[in-house]
Amino acid sequence: MKRSKVGRRRKVFKQKNTHISFTGKSVTASAGMAIVARAFDFFGVVQDLEAFTSPLDEGTMHSTSKILQQLIALRILGGDAVSDTAILDEQAVTAMFGWDGFPHQSTISRRLKSFSWRDNLALETIVTGLSQKVRKAGKLFISIDSTVDTVFGQKIQGAERGYNPHKPGRNSYHPLLAVDVASRSVIDGYLRPGSCASNDGLDGFIRKIAAEADRP
Repeated sequence: MKRSKVGRRRKVFKQKNTHISFTGKSVTASAGMAIVARAFDFFGVVQDLEAFTSPLDEGTMHSTSKILQQLIALRILGGDAVSDTAILDEQAVTAMFGWDGFPHQSTISRRLKSFSWRDNLALETIVTGLSQKVRKAGKLFISIDSTVDTVFGQKIQGAERGYNPHKPGRNSYHPLLAVDVASRSVIDGYLRPGSCASNDGLDGFIRKIAAEADRP
């Protein structure tokens, strides 16, 4: 063990000609988030989100666009649940993204449940477009699978009762997702009602992905 100039004990490991040291200080929630904030600006994520969410914000305290930004940033950071937004609720992070606060998790849940079929498609288009922008040239290995996304409520557009191992009997969506194996990013999706079988629309979905991959 060695001491740093400020007196903090640090571990030093030697690997050939490289010395790796750790101060022992915990990594903060803002670590690396400046890069994410710049990526939001570079790829126009904020503008795209605001374009389709602004009609949803009448009479609301927190904009839907900022809620979605926070959920995307949270997922990049490794959060698994809406309640994990507390990880990002610190001054450094809010300053980076220009957020003025964080809604309660129940507010986030209500806002997401209010999404129509058209809203979900718009969000899907943004995610797909972002994946295409960061895709690398060369061979592309794609994994395609279906998943089940439960909804709560009986009159949510496009959601129907079908196979749902998580919440049997609940209405759901049964989307197909295409994932770039190398980057582990979703490159395309096909939003389907929960009553669809796993292979419904699969042939057309594969043909669409193949056609887009062949474009220069």
